[in-house]
Amino acid sequence: MSFIRSSTRTLFPRRPYNGRLSLRSLSTLPGNDHVYIHPTGTTYTLSLLPTTPVNPTTALGTCTSASSLSGFQENPAFYPVLQATMAAHAAADPYVQQEAIAFASQSGVSIDRAAHTRRGAKRAEKPGGWIHVCDLRNTPAFGRIAEPQDIFGSLMVDGQGNVLQGSYSPNNTYRLRTEQEGVMRLSEYLHGKLVEALKAI
Repeated sequence: MSFIRSSTRTLFPRRPYNGRLSLRSLSTLPGNDHVYIHPTGTTYTLSLLPTTPVNPTTALGTCTSASSLSGFQENPAFYPVLQATMAAHAAADPYVQQEAIAFASQSGVSIDRAAHTRRGAKRAEKPGGWIHVCDLRNTPAFGRIAEPQDIFGSLMVDGQGNVLQGSYSPNNTYRLRTEQEGVMRLSEYLHGKLVEALKAI
């Protein structure tokens, strides 16, 4: 099965070479247009940035085959930037906030049912808990927990479904690529924040 797709966009480098602009077409992963494939000698570098030449510091990693992504090697410098972005912005992601509201709603239903089993019981206060910030390449079914390799980290939520700022805890078992689901896929909001961070490097 092929993982490569040609991009129709033409890219310009930030700086002209010898006074001339060089044109270069890049390929992107099918179903994940945010990941660009940069040919680099005998390997291929995967990056969220279309800038050429690719900056190896900001890349996701390298692979030996652009079609199968075999031999993928994570870039150790990328992971800290990813997790710093999650810690700073995951709580404000609309997708994560929807998950938090759904979590609080389900918790409230369970607590209310337990409280009303006793006659005259007062309405129980909803408890808080933790939700996972997950890679969208493999979203779990409602009420299920994602695989550890697909979880960026976790956030604390109060009983009303509010995400608590500063509560992000990273998951060290997360993997940028899995054999089953492929390369990392972010929400539009977190993708934008991560690209901003990478451009600043």
